[in-house]
Amino acid sequence: MAKTSAQEFRPIVRFLGTDLDGSLKTPYALTAVKGIGVMLGYAIARAAGVDPEKRLGFLSDEELRRLE
Repeated sequence: MAKTSAQEFRPIVRFLGTDLDGSLKTPYALTAVKGIGVMLGYAIARAAGVDPEKRLGFLSDEELRRLE
């Protein structure tokens, strides 16, 4: 995966074998992964130390690794 800055927006993010919409807030974007709902998405984001209000496309590579 290419290194990107936190300020660079990615419209589509590949995550756990699924293409996610980078324009959505993190918990809502995670719902595209089978088995993850909005509440679980919030729990995953908080457990990983990622701001749930941040758009998925603005997350750094390190933040995406922590979500996995």
